[in-house]
Amino acid sequence: MFEFNPTGSADSAFNNPMFTFVPRVQHAAARSTGLQSDGKVVVGGSQCSGGSCVDGLARLNAGGNLDSTFGSGGVVTTSFSGQDFGYDVVLTQSTGEIVTVGGSEFTEP
Repeated sequence: MFEFNPTGSADSAFNNPMFTFVPRVQHAAARSTGLQSDGKVVVGGSQCSGGSCVDGLARLNAGGNLDSTFGSGGVVTTSFSGQDFGYDVVLTQSTGEIVTVGGSEFTEP
């Protein structure tokens, strides 16, 4: 993740953190972001490993480092039955609540 200055140059003060939703990742995608009123950035996506996928959110402080007060070390994961496609939309509310929308493919029994 990068932050850019109004001129289009990369902001060298932004931390550009690396984070993971699951260990031993085969496929990872950040699909959406939301900006909270306090300047924190919420990133939504998914990561897959061994045919199993999880959806995840990471929250960054305004300086770009993971927000340790959010979830576990700045990351929250959820898993649904079927193939998860991640969070496609992240909406942030003035109350601090986060609303996400994503997709999952279910197999009929």
